[in-house]
Amino acid sequence: MVDMGDDAEVADRLGGHRRVALRAVGRQHAPCAPILPVIRGRSRGFSQEGPADGRRGGIARSGLGADYRRRPPGRHRDAPGAEAGPVPELPEVETVARQLAPALTGRVLREVRILDPRLRPFDSRGLCGRTIEAVRRVGKQVGLYLGPSAGRRPEILAVHLRMTGRLLFVPAGVRGPARHRRAVLRVDGGRVVFCDPRRFGTLRRAASEREILGPAVDPLDRALTSRRLAALLAASHQQVKVWLLRQDRLVGLGNIYASEILFEARISPFARTDALDAAAVRRLHRALRAVLRRAIRCCGTTFSDFQDAHGMTGSYQALLRVYGREGEPCPRCGGAIARVVQQQRSTFYCPACTPDPGRHRHPDKRRAGGDPRLRKP
Repeated sequence: MVDMGDDAEVADRLGGHRRVALRAVGRQHAPCAPILPVIRGRSRGFSQEGPADGRRGGIARSGLGADYRRRPPGRHRDAPGAEAGPVPELPEVETVARQLAPALTGRVLREVRILDPRLRPFDSRGLCGRTIEAVRRVGKQVGLYLGPSAGRRPEILAVHLRMTGRLLFVPAGVRGPARHRRAVLRVDGGRVVFCDPRRFGTLRRAASEREILGPAVDPLDRALTSRRLAALLAASHQQVKVWLLRQDRLVGLGNIYASEILFEARISPFARTDALDAAAVRRLHRALRAVLRRAIRCCGTTFSDFQDAHGMTGSYQALLRVYGREGEPCPRCGGAIARVVQQQRSTFYCPACTPDPGRHRHPDKRRAGGDPRLRKP
């Protein structure tokens, strides 16, 4: 079980964002709370009468108020060739899985309907009639653990949200979202609707977690000790930020949390994994757990697309210290936050308090002010 930390710490770190602070701390137990009362109201985009196309006051408008959703100056910019935008990472997927668990655990899967013929081919034979024994995150995927049936062993129905996928539980008798629906899983007392505007999400079935994860290790797995992390890092020769994004090594991290974790650990994103000393590895291990746990308590980060199983946005964007803050003062030393592109992925860091350990010019394109090494030649 993951220790979520202290409530007061989250509220204090949210600081002046009073509305967000109250909401984040108030929702700390939301992932484990019943879903049914939460999504019945029209304010979440569900109704029993009238249009349900989601165009007015629906899911897209739920969550934080319009005042907070406005993009602050200098944020959310990406360089040409960089990624299209933030995708759900470990905290966002963990949030969805925890919220779906109380609504689905113990229910029987009655029907699997694929509504979009362009959804990646998926064999649903033999899934209906099986009991959902648990709902848990498996890496970056939401796993529905199906019990055995006649002639079939237990298996996992895994949903990968990719960039814009959403899983919403809709009770029986309540009209759910009508736009961007790709699949519907009907259970006793309701249904799970998979919505995905950009159609990158996938459904798959697997016999075990290992089949989904491969050799990768989960950052929140208790088996990932500081010593084991040191061994994994020493076996590679990559820049540490690039290594953190490798889903075949440490599953679940993306640009947002990799940048935040390295900042908290005071490690340069350009440091080589096999050059980190024991103290740096211990700091990285602590930062991995601390940042991810805080983000889970805030139900993840939302810039544009992510919404949880309640149709709500996350709150961790108010806690971000470097990601999306290019040119802003470093919260630790006051220097300017810089952005660089590493293997077509944006990296945010402070050149002053997490300096580049190498004095040579790196091949990656860089943008920032202040440090002459970051200026284009």
